Amino acid sequence: MDASLYQQNRQKLLTHLTELKAVYDDLKYRDAAFFNELPQETGQKLALLDRDISRLRNPNLTIAFVGGFSAGKSSLINAFLGRYLLPESTEVTTAVPTYVRSTSGDEYAKIHYLNANRLFDRDEMEIMEKIRAGESQITRKTFWVLNRWDSLTAQQQQSSLANFREKMEEFAVPGDYNFFTTNALHGLLAQLAEKGESPSDSKLQQHFSDYDDVLSSRYGGRHEAAFQESQIPSLRGSVLEFLNENLRKVTLETTITNAEQNFCQPVLYYLGTRKDADESLIQGELQQSERDETRRLTAEHVSKRKKELGDSLRDIRDQVANARRTMFTDQSQSKELEETLRQEIKEGDRTDAYKVYTRIISDNYLRKYPYYFEIEMKVVDNLNQLLKQRFLEIVRQQVNIVVNQLIERINNLLDEFYADVEHDADVSTAFQAIMQNLKTRFQGNVDGVVMERAARLDELLVYKPVNNSLFNKKSQGNEILEGLEKAARTQIHRINNAAESVRPEDMKERTNQIRITLEKHYIQKTVEFREEVAEAVWQILIAQMLELEKDLEVVVSTKYFSMLEQVKAREAANEFAARRSSITGRTNRFRKAIETIRDLSMQIRSVLESIQ
Repeated sequence: MDASLYQQNRQKLLTHLTELKAVYDDLKYRDAAFFNELPQETGQKLALLDRDISRLRNPNLTIAFVGGFSAGKSSLINAFLGRYLLPESTEVTTAVPTYVRSTSGDEYAKIHYLNANRLFDRDEMEIMEKIRAGESQITRKTFWVLNRWDSLTAQQQQSSLANFREKMEEFAVPGDYNFFTTNALHGLLAQLAEKGESPSDSKLQQHFSDYDDVLSSRYGGRHEAAFQESQIPSLRGSVLEFLNENLRKVTLETTITNAEQNFCQPVLYYLGTRKDADESLIQGELQQSERDETRRLTAEHVSKRKKELGDSLRDIRDQVANARRTMFTDQSQSKELEETLRQEIKEGDRTDAYKVYTRIISDNYLRKYPYYFEIEMKVVDNLNQLLKQRFLEIVRQQVNIVVNQLIERINNLLDEFYADVEHDADVSTAFQAIMQNLKTRFQGNVDGVVMERAARLDELLVYKPVNNSLFNKKSQGNEILEGLEKAARTQIHRINNAAESVRPEDMKERTNQIRITLEKHYIQKTVEFREEVAEAVWQILIAQMLELEKDLEVVVSTKYFSMLEQVKAREAANEFAARRSSITGRTNRFRKAIETIRDLSMQIRSVLESIQ
């Protein structure tokens, strides 16, 4: 292929590949996420389009000599050109990319050392693997050279050949590769000697002296024989034949094949696959995905809210559990009640036998005398009534504190529930119905506990058990009852004597016995009563909180869940509407890109057909 035809087709390919690059850049800008998800190997192949465009922009063709450190690259180039152009050394001399170009003026080598990494300080096969990435027809454009061949012994030559062939098989290089063994240094020196040129370089002068020493013994004194045996003529002839006959064509073919294999085919495949998937998604799967997303969002949110509700109630239950033994014993109200009872026992009307007697008589028509033990029973009943009334007030106050805290925390949390369902009336009414009855329900259960325990306290003071277990304590009798019975027997003859009137001083001894008995034993019984009530109350509170949690969860799982699902359905619909629009736009872009790439691919292949 002549130079003008090559330049013409090069320009066509450059135009087509530049258009491909524009399509690719636009897609990457608009759909970066899609390209980021591609396999890494595919992404690396697509990036090679820039390399091929860069090559096409250069109207000149480049021949690369690559190899490991001190492999003889410079020597081979000098021998190939028949000129001592590049410096030769066993030290690092041209380990950075070095370009050799023809010039119309005097010949010289100008080396610019760049701040670049050393590219070729590796095994030749590693270099080959780097070069061939994304490159088609690499073997047609590659000439393998084992230099300094004559410096090896027969055994070393055999070992080197075996190792070379093993590496070629390892890297799956086809077997029809171009292979030469050379002695580039003697090939160069033979050419310089034939032209009568004397080297000025000191190292080359030494090489020339060594060459001259073996010229007769190895080459029969003939520079031409040394030149031929160096294999440089054979290598140069093969390379020049390739350059003159095939390089331009192979370069274009390689570029076309690279564009097809590295870009067009993978891009068309992945664009087409995603386009088809998107179209299927829009036509049916997206709707199912929207329903699934609604269910997922609803379930996740309900689970979150249930956990928050359970955590709040659990926290309050823990507080109740920690405070249940001290709430009624350490509070000032309990101490005040105890002091009131002590004062009443010591000097109050409720424990004054004469005043209790007068109230009994005045309350009963035609009665002058109380029944036996009736005064003592009335005294205890009066104290019990005071105890129950005041203690019930204290319990209610303490319970109200807990219940109010509970209601406040739950209502604050329920405000978030209401917001979740856009303050739907049915959901709000269902929750509020539970919360409105909460205080009444708690108070009713607590009052029941207090009154039930108080009734048992009445039984303790009225009856005389052989073995009392009300407060989990063993007893041989009832000290309060025994002391009150003793008081009842005091001056009984005077109370029952119709001829004598009952005077306050007649009841003084009885009053003292009642007060001594109660002061000694009654306060302790009331303390035990408060402790048992306190324990029972908190058990009731915790049980009621567990019931409250169940009631609230019923509403969460029914009305709240149903309305939340509608809200989440609208959210999912909005989200999927935007997603559907986005997918539709991407599908249209991909469809247009596929058409453009296919058209450009056909134009690229037409260039290939024109050069066959």
